[in-house]
Amino acid sequence: MPKSLLPVVVLLLLTHAAYAQQMTRLADSLRQQMKLPAVGFAIVGTEGVVEMGVSGSRRADTLASVQPDDFWHLGSNTKAVTAFVAGKMVDDGKIRWETKFFDLFAGWKTGSDSAYFNITLAQLLSHRAGIRPFTNGAEYVPLPRFEGTTPQRREAFARHVLSLPPLNRNPSVFDRKNNSYSNAGYSLAALMLEKVSRKTYEELVEDLARALEIEARWGFPNRYNDHQPYGHHWATGLPMPPDHPYGLDPIVAPAGDLSLRLPDYARFIAENLRGLKGLPGYLRPETVQYIHTALPDYALGWAVFSIGGLTLSSHDGSAGTFFCHVLLAREPGRALITVSNTAAPKVGVFNNKLDMLLLSRYLR
Repeated sequence: MPKSLLPVVVLLLLTHAAYAQQMTRLADSLRQQMKLPAVGFAIVGTEGVVEMGVSGSRRADTLASVQPDDFWHLGSNTKAVTAFVAGKMVDDGKIRWETKFFDLFAGWKTGSDSAYFNITLAQLLSHRAGIRPFTNGAEYVPLPRFEGTTPQRREAFARHVLSLPPLNRNPSVFDRKNNSYSNAGYSLAALMLEKVSRKTYEELVEDLARALEIEARWGFPNRYNDHQPYGHHWATGLPMPPDHPYGLDPIVAPAGDLSLRLPDYARFIAENLRGLKGLPGYLRPETVQYIHTALPDYALGWAVFSIGGLTLSSHDGSAGTFFCHVLLAREPGRALITVSNTAAPKVGVFNNKLDMLLLSRYLR
């Protein structure tokens, strides 16, 4: 290294170290002020984790500290993973973003509302297909009892959903007004991916996990191991034990039931950053860019917007017991992940504070 560059490199390293310490101190200070059981954050670049930290307890009524390799429930941030799986099917030539659901399930037209006949994979992933939400537990109460394996139950659920009147009569992939958030729409998208791949959706996610050398689990972390973080009820603050009956039905798992370790989730986010920067990765860069930029406001598994000249992708995920937040800044190629094992409203303040610290570096 030329001697003239040495002071510059030292300065950059010291600046990074000071910034990382600032983020770590702020995260733990906020956790204590807000009485959150545990939190974690990761700053991510195109090559992976730049800085990461976790603090607090795996459950509020114990002293068992959360660890860097613990699992966190992603909630609706699973949607970006489903969109990535779809991108792989597109890259492999097995499906197109414009493929219509009923091109693959023509026999399902009988019994389905005709307003859905032209819905596409991209519309389902961008919440523009007019599918009913199924984001509230009350919507599941009147459902018929679906029997069989998870794929069979998901098919039965999809048939039922398609028999219901749509939220709008003329879904258009370019119409902002038709961005109607739907967990059920992601179940339909997963069926399309299963059809063209001849694999279950869960197997497709396992393929992605192996390729990225990460581990994926379904459901809340403590159901695999009671030493993993417990989710805490958003209203009561009480820890949810492994045998608690509450949980997402696997029929909507493609919309929100994945759990990952923080370093593994960071690796997935890094893949997104790489594609947006035009760098090679698991998907073609053009495919990643389509996932993030195909449509305004909400693309495929990502909300999209701009602040101070920065183009951002973001998403929040929660099933009411954990909370996962991601803010991804495309031009500098940096992202912030925050996780917590509670979904209490004050988690939003925690996320916003760390967002502002990250963005302040690039908005000056």
